[in-house]
Amino acid sequence: MSKGKNGNKEVKKPKKDPGPGKSMTPVVATPVVAAAAPVRARRK
Repeated sequence: MSKGKNGNKEVKKPKKDPGPGKSMTPVVATPVVAAAAPVRARRK
């Protein structure tokens, strides 16, 4: 149980970074955030 809690904490750290990817997995949020970054900058 201790090992599982540690793993959850490590996964929560990167999940909090993207924000919008909180609901999605970090692997799926990475490409989504990367694609949204240039699109948002171009729209601005």
